[in-house]
Amino acid sequence: MNRITKGYSLFYPTMKTDLPCKNEQVALFYVIEGDCTVTSNKILRMLQETDLFLIGPFSHCCVEPSFGCTVAVLIIDYYLLCHAAGNRRLHFLADSSKDYNPGCQKLQELMRQLLIADLDRESATPFLRSGTCALIADCLVSSCSFLPDAHTAEEAAPDPSFRKIIDYIHMNYQEELSLNSIAEKLFLSASAASRLFKKYQEDSFPLYVRKVRLSHARSLLDSSDLSIAEAALESGFTTPSMMNQAFRELLGTTPTEYRKTHRISVAEVDQDRKEKVLHLLRMNQESQTEGVEQIHADFRDLRPCRTWKSKLLNVGFCHLLQNAAMQRHVLMLKDKLDVEYVRVWNLFSNELMIQGDRKGIYNYALLDEVLDFCVDNNLKLFFDLAQRRDVNKSSSSTDVFVKEEETSFESSAAWIIAMESFLKHIVHRYGISRVSTWIFELTFFLNDHPYYETDRYSAGLVWEQGYHLIRSILPQARIAGPGLIGSHHELTAQVISDFLGRHPHPDIFTVIHFPYKQKDFSALFNNTFQRIISPGFMKDQISFVKECLSAHHFHGEYWITDWGESVANRSFLQDSCHRAVFMIRNVLECHDLADEFGLFYASDLLSIFRDSKAILSGSAGFVSRQGIRKPVCHAFEFLSLLGRYVAAQTEHCIVTLENDRDIRILCCCSPPLGPEFYAVPEDSFAPGDIPHLFLHNENKEIEIHISLIRPVETYTVRQRIVNSSSGSILDKWLDFDCSEDLTREDLEYLRQTCVPEIMSEKRQTTGGVLTLRLSLKPHEFRLITVSRA
Repeated sequence: MNRITKGYSLFYPTMKTDLPCKNEQVALFYVIEGDCTVTSNKILRMLQETDLFLIGPFSHCCVEPSFGCTVAVLIIDYYLLCHAAGNRRLHFLADSSKDYNPGCQKLQELMRQLLIADLDRESATPFLRSGTCALIADCLVSSCSFLPDAHTAEEAAPDPSFRKIIDYIHMNYQEELSLNSIAEKLFLSASAASRLFKKYQEDSFPLYVRKVRLSHARSLLDSSDLSIAEAALESGFTTPSMMNQAFRELLGTTPTEYRKTHRISVAEVDQDRKEKVLHLLRMNQESQTEGVEQIHADFRDLRPCRTWKSKLLNVGFCHLLQNAAMQRHVLMLKDKLDVEYVRVWNLFSNELMIQGDRKGIYNYALLDEVLDFCVDNNLKLFFDLAQRRDVNKSSSSTDVFVKEEETSFESSAAWIIAMESFLKHIVHRYGISRVSTWIFELTFFLNDHPYYETDRYSAGLVWEQGYHLIRSILPQARIAGPGLIGSHHELTAQVISDFLGRHPHPDIFTVIHFPYKQKDFSALFNNTFQRIISPGFMKDQISFVKECLSAHHFHGEYWITDWGESVANRSFLQDSCHRAVFMIRNVLECHDLADEFGLFYASDLLSIFRDSKAILSGSAGFVSRQGIRKPVCHAFEFLSLLGRYVAAQTEHCIVTLENDRDIRILCCCSPPLGPEFYAVPEDSFAPGDIPHLFLHNENKEIEIHISLIRPVETYTVRQRIVNSSSGSILDKWLDFDCSEDLTREDLEYLRQTCVPEIMSEKRQTTGGVLTLRLSLKPHEFRLITVSRA
């Protein structure tokens, strides 16, 4: 193993190898060629060429390269990084194969520089290698780290002062240490420091320091070529004999014997392969140096795909469709997004005058007004038959208000009577052929309010009763459920197994996806679920649900009804271009994994309260309560216009063909959220704070080369652009200083100006290839149409 400089070691494993990350070290993997598997804490990851992956400290880690693979592993002292961050304990996250993060991209570039300098030593001095290591450490600390959340830190150490003492020892073990000197540096009394150490640590202070130094000495003997004497001094022992004594007393061996049995044995990259490896590294380095993403689209090689349109629009509580403003918003979204279904819930409610205690005598007059509106405007109904609580969340852990639904049924029989009455009423009023095109959903996970009151209530019984009742009256209608929350793999697998193993399968399996994790489903109602810090959570959750459904031989459709980056209705990110780009990227990435991505949700009218008097309040509607379209609305309109055949697709761009005349391209720039966003509740930011929540705010350069089917000299290129200057209601509102007192004239101005910018130009081809060079602003997205002039 090659020790580059103090705190850094680099090696190239060629066979299955256990790494020393179980000690206080971080391992950074970079795959030069081929592929390999990395296992950490029983979790296996497959890495491919140019992938970069980080394993944190205190983890058992094993790397297994495949035949012909060359992978480099850089081992870094964890506490060296913490010391560089101002003696703060940090968590690190870097995974280029799963998440887009400019920090990962920079780390990839720095790792290539380090490896070239290491393999081509004739051209590189030791100073270049050690300097590049310092840059890697700086990038890890500045762009790929975050502080542990408060409750994790509290669980790790009941007393913050004791945690500071322990951290100081680990970050300064090479110095002469005493409890009194540490207490003085941490502004503690010597007696308080001594009392804390005795209370929380079984070992005496000298023995604990000795064990810390021994741990570092073991790591150096495992993974470096240092002599025994050098390892002793670097580990904080004053003499080699002191280290030798520690090894004998605590491990029952000597440093020399320990090294013989624990040394990581790896082969150097042989000379024959070194030239090839250097060539690959330099090629990758050159391709990234320009900073322009190259996309090549050849329309002689097309992949067919299903429609990109989202046909399901979540409206919310059924009674809201009595509201004239809500009706206008729904019709506007139907026109812009080609919506087919509207999803409503709480049919049996006091607002619709349908009480649960009438035992078969119900007044459907107000409900009929809602359904008439939908039928008259060629909108199909998607009924969520559950009784949801009216909850408005300002963040994942705080409610603006909670309103319990008073309507309930006293027994299973009363609920069945009401359901049968409702189904027969809509069949009589609208005809069985029309109603059979509607969808009826039974959900169980977004509400702890039961369908009816009974001591023997069970969701399984409700599903059986509801399923067979709907089938008996509407045999051709589709039945959906169970509205599973798909964020926790273990719970998800358990529910799918129980549900599909014991009950009739739905026609449509419905799931909800948000970046939260809970110990059990009851956690959703007492705000004890935690946010998931992973931009790639959607693909991870959807893929897992898909695998579980396949394993249980489910042959119906998989619909995602409710989804997004946050459940908060007081987070201004919901109104921003960032949310629009988040939706675009996830639909493009996960399009083939699910049959439907619902539009969640129609209008801010769903979440109005006394605190939401301004034009925007951070709600998740596609339009503001005044009916002004948000960037997320433009995003789904652009998606709905994509073509039926895919010619090229990357993380930021897709090139499609609708017919032999129209090429349709959608591209975006998506700077990732930084650690600051995850450190505090989602409602902590004002509109003007939004740009500061991201790791960077740099433009995205894209160059698209289109090899045309029928080469023509001149094409018309039409672009529709949404960014902070065009089509963003949040940024336009900032021009009004976020005033809550806008005039009707102000609102009309915003309605007219919050639309995409449109550009059109004639472009010439060269040799049958049309080249488009794009520079996208942060959070910008564009729909580009290329057609023959």
